[in-house]
Amino acid sequence: MKQHKEKKETIHTETGWEQVYNRCIARSQKPLSQLRTQSSQDVYSVHYAASRTINPVELERAGLSFLPITKSGHCPERWQAGGKDWESRYGVSDWKPESWRCSYGIQVSTGSPSGDITDLDFEFAIIRDHSDVLIDTLQQLCALVDNPLLVITKRGGLRFSVRTPGYVHPICEKIAVATWKNYREHDTLYLEIFGEKGLSRYDARYEIVSGSLLNIPEVDYRPVLEIVDALREQIGTPKPEKPISAKSTTSGQQRNDVSSVKFVDALPSDLHWVERSDGSSMSFRSDYPCQVTGHTKSAGAAQYYKQLNGQIDAFCHNCQQSWIVKHSDRTTRINEIRAGRLSPLAVQRKTVKLIKDERASTILDALEKAGERIAAFFRSTTRVLAFRADTGTGKNHATETYAINEGAILINVPTSDLAIDLEKRMHGRLSDAGLPRDQVFRRRGLMHRWNEGKDAHRRFPHEIPCIQAARCDAYRKKGGNMYETICSSCPVEAECLQYGYRSQPEHAKNARMVITTHPDFHLNPAHKGFAKSYLTDCTGESRVIVQDDVSTHALFLECQITRNRLQQMRDAWDGTLLASFAKELLHLLDVEGTPYAIGDYLDTLTQQQKGLLNYQLTRARIQTTQADGTITHSVMTLDEAVANGFFGDASETEIAQMPAVYPKHWTLLDQLQSFFEHYKRAEDAPIQYHDGILTFTIPPRLHNTVWKTVFMSATLDLDLFKRVFPEAHTEDTPPTQWTTDAKVYQLRTNRNPRATVYNRVDSEVRGLSDTGENYWQLMINEIARTPDTQHAIITYKDVLKWKRDDEASDLTGLHNITATAHYGNLVGLDSKFQDADTLWILFAPEIPDYEITWRAKLFFGDDTEPLNYERDTETGMYRDSRLQQVWENAVIGELIQAIGRARLVRKARTVIIFTSHHIPGITDRPETKLFDEADWDIAGGIDGLDNAIAKREEFEARAAALTAENTIVDFQEVHGCSYERARQLWHEAGGSEAKTEMDITLYKQIQALKVEKISDSKIAKYLGISRGKLQSLLRRYGAA
Repeated sequence: MKQHKEKKETIHTETGWEQVYNRCIARSQKPLSQLRTQSSQDVYSVHYAASRTINPVELERAGLSFLPITKSGHCPERWQAGGKDWESRYGVSDWKPESWRCSYGIQVSTGSPSGDITDLDFEFAIIRDHSDVLIDTLQQLCALVDNPLLVITKRGGLRFSVRTPGYVHPICEKIAVATWKNYREHDTLYLEIFGEKGLSRYDARYEIVSGSLLNIPEVDYRPVLEIVDALREQIGTPKPEKPISAKSTTSGQQRNDVSSVKFVDALPSDLHWVERSDGSSMSFRSDYPCQVTGHTKSAGAAQYYKQLNGQIDAFCHNCQQSWIVKHSDRTTRINEIRAGRLSPLAVQRKTVKLIKDERASTILDALEKAGERIAAFFRSTTRVLAFRADTGTGKNHATETYAINEGAILINVPTSDLAIDLEKRMHGRLSDAGLPRDQVFRRRGLMHRWNEGKDAHRRFPHEIPCIQAARCDAYRKKGGNMYETICSSCPVEAECLQYGYRSQPEHAKNARMVITTHPDFHLNPAHKGFAKSYLTDCTGESRVIVQDDVSTHALFLECQITRNRLQQMRDAWDGTLLASFAKELLHLLDVEGTPYAIGDYLDTLTQQQKGLLNYQLTRARIQTTQADGTITHSVMTLDEAVANGFFGDASETEIAQMPAVYPKHWTLLDQLQSFFEHYKRAEDAPIQYHDGILTFTIPPRLHNTVWKTVFMSATLDLDLFKRVFPEAHTEDTPPTQWTTDAKVYQLRTNRNPRATVYNRVDSEVRGLSDTGENYWQLMINEIARTPDTQHAIITYKDVLKWKRDDEASDLTGLHNITATAHYGNLVGLDSKFQDADTLWILFAPEIPDYEITWRAKLFFGDDTEPLNYERDTETGMYRDSRLQQVWENAVIGELIQAIGRARLVRKARTVIIFTSHHIPGITDRPETKLFDEADWDIAGGIDGLDNAIAKREEFEARAAALTAENTIVDFQEVHGCSYERARQLWHEAGGSEAKTEMDITLYKQIQALKVEKISDSKIAKYLGISRGKLQSLLRRYGAA
């Protein structure tokens, strides 16, 4: 753990303050990254400031109260609900170990729990707007103490911390210096003071300029407040008094004067009321748009209140405006809209969150053209080629054609079922071409179907390739050569060499196409030996290696070493270099908690030592006791140890007792050296030590014996792929035309992430939330309404389980649901969905933050610029474009996989997507229609949705074209609203009664002059208006 001496008098000069100012500016433009707490045996190393870690026990000794926090700044525990309060002091043992292990810093209590700490938090706004005043203020504050604690905050602000014995700053006076819009809202915040019920955050994004958190200085509070008062007089404004007559709609009481309050016709259809103590009700805050002002920030803004007399009021928490909802029968309005007597804009709709990009290219490849493009890729001379193409465009068909007509291929597919389907399809094409069936060969893994039956002898060799698969697999994982040790004594060795597992390399040589399910077959150095025999055919021609449905992040090689294995190395090789190596790794992992420091240790080893380590890592060290009690050690390979009787291999139990060794050319040392050669920075390197397991990843590298390889997928992010294979040639094929009558409907109002569709009670998930249940029931009702249509559903795994277990659910009772699947398990399900007419994609895929973080480290951990793992609090997007790219590739890729199950390029299916994520190649297509909940209600089902969307879009276009030149009646007709509301909209468009009277006067003058047969141009010139204005007045009032 790094120790830091206190800085003294480092900023009491003009140059020092200038440096602090520059660092604040830099921090506001480029924040630092949070770092996760390292832990080992309940000893924690918390990153509490930039380049600083601390054992939180030291904070206890300094008299501080604190709590661990996640990346979002919240404690992982519901501490107030759990009985903790704001007055008590809490230390390390007051929080669960798992809370510390998942933490990214701490919150330190201000006020009495930490010995009367008072924190002055100067916002970045004061640095930006009043830097000279701030520096003068800070100089006065720092002069009060010998060693001031001054911290640059995560966004470039400054925090000044002192202890004020006997004084706790009241929470009601937290906002100390600001300018104000009104008595509720401040305009610009400059200074907050934290004391009573306060928390101050410390993590790796904060920088301690001077002082020490463990030695916060004491000072009389009165001079501090005097300095704050002087600052307020210079740049702040007094907070306005609350108007005596003002009465909020949230009070549950009637207003005395409603003359200035707006009346709105519509009420959201999905309100959920909560009864209050006085008998009235209020709604949950949700994404309902404000009906008074036109602001776009509506997240959690509007809230509705049902009074005892039935009146419904509403209040916007963003702009502080209120309105009254007129009583309206939504069902009646919808019937009027269906009959064409009312505008579809007359019903309340949620805020739109997804808009089509009309500028997006609508150039689509014909299916035949897409196939030609893909076939051309295989003829490329580039060694590494990657392309993205829509699902169903014939990627596998092109692979088969190449194997039949042009050259030898080895194709990797994701699952055994896909491999079997491809083999059957290839048999048919070979037969049609007059070629023998053995021109395609499907390689079976050692454990293929081993667990599907008991009698191995009867199932060998057609069902299973090996009668001792489990035993061979266990020995192989220990690092032994199963061919020498186990196969040599196998009773069916001869048959195996002719028909079984060991015959496969020879059979493969005669085939034009080899099919495998081994994703790192040609990338993992550990497999280099056995892969070599599959890379050429019997003529010596090199095969093209094809990787189908590839996920780029999955190509990285994950390496692991456990604490137990390191301890076994240490003990078995005691007194040797390997024992020292194991001891050093255990110290760095379990004591220091710094796995990246392993790289520094490796740099201290000589080439001779590394050669010796590699030798020892590939061998077992056997201890024997002679007759005279002398202990000797022998070093040999695992196979030699078994042959000499030191270990038994007759069963998996015996094999489990053996030590594990590494393959000759891919030892732990080789793996670690490859890792540290690529990832040069500790902060973002994909390496972690958790629960006694060290995990790190290595970028994939092709075996030097591979001639050419092709990676293909519908979800391939080519930019990320180029990060892994910079030498690759990449192609993004244009979207392919869907078959006639294929349709996609996508929700435009709600992304529906897991957080909003799950119902959580005390951090425990208890089924779907009301929002989630509404969407589920909408789908189920439509499935029940269309018994002759076959439906398929893709959603979360938990949701499918809940609904299957729920006896009241219709999921198992509806016989026209032909298939279900969940996110994360969508590859290889084409046959399962082939009978569906309608595919429902319910809610947004969810990729955990830790998974996005890990993947970002894989791709960008070698960048010189550190990663920023923060999300924007309003949009939810990652602030760092690199993490956002990884997130989009993960989430959007999962959605594309889901949509791909419909195979729209080959069959006319309907897809309904209940998430508002923009999906490239899908959302902006002309065949995709964007809908909202009101569209669905008006349509009454899928068959009426096209018409409902078209009508709404027509009226939206008419509404957008309305100007002040139109009448209030025009606004009323298009928006389907009351005259009062239409008049308000007309005013917002620039209309005014005075201007209207002037226009009517002009119109009368024009009419009088036209009677005199005067031309329009002369009338316009005479009246001092443009000819366009004249014609507009004639159109507007002439029709009336």
